[in-house]
Amino acid sequence: MTIALTKISCINDRLIPLGLACLQAYLKANSISVKTFNFRATSYSLPKVISDPLIQLSPPTFIMNHQDFPVLIPMVDRILKGREINLNENLFSELFEDYARRLYENPEETKERFESIMKYVKGLIPHLISNFPIIGFSIDYLNIAEIVLASSFIKFEDPEIQIIWGGPSITQSIEAFKLFLLKGVCDGLVIGEGEKPILDISNGMKFNEIRGLMSLKTHKKVHFAHGIQLDLNLLPTPDYTDIALDTYYHIGSLYRSRGCTHRCQFCAEWNLFGPRFRVRSIEKVLNDSNKLLEN
Repeated sequence: MTIALTKISCINDRLIPLGLACLQAYLKANSISVKTFNFRATSYSLPKVISDPLIQLSPPTFIMNHQDFPVLIPMVDRILKGREINLNENLFSELFEDYARRLYENPEETKERFESIMKYVKGLIPHLISNFPIIGFSIDYLNIAEIVLASSFIKFEDPEIQIIWGGPSITQSIEAFKLFLLKGVCDGLVIGEGEKPILDISNGMKFNEIRGLMSLKTHKKVHFAHGIQLDLNLLPTPDYTDIALDTYYHIGSLYRSRGCTHRCQFCAEWNLFGPRFRVRSIEKVLNDSNKLLEN
């Protein structure tokens, strides 16, 4: 059995998938067969509000992790029921108008982006449902729409495939993403560090026995127990196999620490990596650097 680790985004998303590289290395070190996908669309771009510093001088009236949800929820409901999505219907027109106003663009731009995202992720489904009983998706605040829609299409095609979501946005906004868990778009939410939960999933443990994984028990009851914090010096060097770094200006990311000594509410760092700030030894970091240069 091979587990697929996947990120889907557009080409101007510059958040390097260090998380996927860490997870891939950890699974391989524990003799788990893994295939990593880093799909990057060129057919659409992120909203201007993401990258335009002049717009950002005037604080946008939306919350990154939640902005897509009002548009995504009716799309998800239609996909799971096998219904055609008509983005010209009044419901979507009104949603796009509100969405576009918050993102400082016109509704037609918003509509075209979602049309492109749907077309792009639908084209990826044959790659993702072929011989992968478990698919782990990495979510940050820039690729929520891609992952939610891709997961919905996969679940419609093959409900038996287990879909796991993880990443900073999941940990930062658990209650919001729990909605999609309840809808059956995904089967588990990794809260916090992903190495140990994804290894337990790959080894066939029952979801309700895995610490750090939120899942559903019978009657739509949610189960969750906090995961453990790992010793960073015991973790392998991040593995960027199948992640084309040339799309990120040839930048390979390393880490020296996890967590933070502060507790800023707008930041996911301390939430994602737990209450204890940890460091990786200088020797390990130098070794990581040398290995990445060699590879």
